Amino acid sequence: MKELILNADDFGLTKGVNEGIIRAHREGILTSATLMATGPAFDDAVERARANPALGIGCHLVLTGGFAVAPPEEIPSLVDENGRLPKSLGILVARVSSGKIRTKDIERELRAQIEKIRRAGIEPTHFDTHKHTHAHPRVMNVLGRLARELGITRIRKPVENLRDSWKSMRGEGVTSPKQLAASAAVRAVSSRFTAISRKYGLRCSACHESWPMLNYFGQKFKDNGYQLMNDRDAPIWQNPSYWPVTFRITPIWHRVSTGKVAVDEGTAQNNGVARIESSGFDLSGLDFHTGGTLEKNFSFYVLPSSDNTASFHFETAMARLDNVFSSPWLNVKLGKFELDNLLSEKRILTLTANGGIYQTYHFIPIGDNNIFGQIGDNQLGVEYMGHSMDDRTRVSAALISSSDGNVGLITGANSYTGFFTASQAFDTGKLGVQRIGFYEMVGQAATMYRTSAGVPIPGSGIGNKGFNRIGFVGQFYFGPHFDLQVVTQHGADNAWFGQGYGNATDPSNGTPANDLPNATPGTVLPATARAPSWNGATFEAHYVYSPQLIFIGRFELERMSQQGTVGTPSTLGNITTYTIGYRYNPFMTSRAGFAWHNEYNWLHQDGTGPQPGQNVNSSELLIGFDFDF
Repeated sequence: MKELILNADDFGLTKGVNEGIIRAHREGILTSATLMATGPAFDDAVERARANPALGIGCHLVLTGGFAVAPPEEIPSLVDENGRLPKSLGILVARVSSGKIRTKDIERELRAQIEKIRRAGIEPTHFDTHKHTHAHPRVMNVLGRLARELGITRIRKPVENLRDSWKSMRGEGVTSPKQLAASAAVRAVSSRFTAISRKYGLRCSACHESWPMLNYFGQKFKDNGYQLMNDRDAPIWQNPSYWPVTFRITPIWHRVSTGKVAVDEGTAQNNGVARIESSGFDLSGLDFHTGGTLEKNFSFYVLPSSDNTASFHFETAMARLDNVFSSPWLNVKLGKFELDNLLSEKRILTLTANGGIYQTYHFIPIGDNNIFGQIGDNQLGVEYMGHSMDDRTRVSAALISSSDGNVGLITGANSYTGFFTASQAFDTGKLGVQRIGFYEMVGQAATMYRTSAGVPIPGSGIGNKGFNRIGFVGQFYFGPHFDLQVVTQHGADNAWFGQGYGNATDPSNGTPANDLPNATPGTVLPATARAPSWNGATFEAHYVYSPQLIFIGRFELERMSQQGTVGTPSTLGNITTYTIGYRYNPFMTSRAGFAWHNEYNWLHQDGTGPQPGQNVNSSELLIGFDFDF
């Protein structure tokens, strides 16, 4: 036989509420109530509880509305200078999800409320929270610890209709993008709390500023191995018929313009220069995303991806051991994966040919043939990653093959590269949580290949030469709407790469395998050869007007510091580019996403025209429907 427990919360809110609860207990079937330590009618509720010993009393813990119980100086990230708690659920969850509210402050306040009730002579029998705030993983983790400490075995499971919750949030005036996004996360978790597993039923805005770019909560969810870190993470809680697959493609119209293209005039070849412009309807490539948990703390991600001719390859294929020995500092992945770039190119919001990548991540000097230092390309290897419980501190170290992610051991016989990152986030009050960090790639790659009939033999590369990339990363937030992402880079290649060696067997270089230089035995560099070096920077700003509308602006510059050959113009290959655009999402659900995408990119490169000293400008205007299902 099932037991029905009828509980009333908000005990202590007003004397009228208190009277109604006691009447329902005495004259009806109410068996328990949860008491608000912050309620204006707390003392009255305590007296009524003492007069009705058969009424079970729990704690109705409050993190929104009214004044906190703990002194303001002990919980500064949770309250304002007067000790007031966040005035709405949306504001609270946005600040918790973004890391502005510290976990230790949440615990101090909840503990203070519980102790206030116990000091009144009431031993609580169960817990729940005002407006179901414990549906948020960070709040639930704190509440679970307190329950275990006090021997509490019952915590209310929140369940509510997501559509009605979304309407009520707007009705309550919760309209800022991060409030709505974070509130959607918590309320969606509430409505599906019994089925949390590989697919959590969250709206896209729960984890994304704008899909596919992650927000703070989404980054933490990813760092935890696509888990909310509770007992429902394992796939056994998922419907057996569920298969976590999403496809993405973008039908587009675009206009492409490239200046100073060598053209034939009359019967001669390449004797003229012209601007080439074309426009029309087109398609992007197709991505099939599948990822999640194989078992608790065993996660995976596989991404078969094609170009717009349906030529497929594996963009990602990796498995990950999460939280080894129950520690967030021990996570290991193996396979092909994106390097741990805080500004993720694989989650970029732009789609044009030059604007759809970060030039800083892919810059190669003119005449240089080192393709192996592109930190934006997914790589083959193994990665260690560790982070603090609140994800404020993050470190990672990867060992990868010097192959630029190409499979089949086609490059060096024994060539490896290391990639290292570290970052720290810190609270700046109303501005938000800021993060600063650094990265470094240091490695070696082959420049000399054995040949057969004059053609380099894949996998035979020797003569390793060094290269490195190092830079600063910053994520700066200026309130709930605006943020600026910054990445800098100083790059340097060995002189052998600067003379065109290193890529003789790459199948994607667009030329026959033996068209590129190969440092065969006896090859000597010219006396004018030097190690090329450069500096670059990317500045990307986002204005999140609402969870459905985001504006994007990016400016990048890449500047040569030293050319690979003495006498080469100092500015040859320098790049200046900007990209602007916006994305509008008419709806966002756990099953599908749709964005009306509009973008313009302009790129300038020094000295790369068909005639000496000519600069080249190119541009692209793109409009499309970017959708996933």
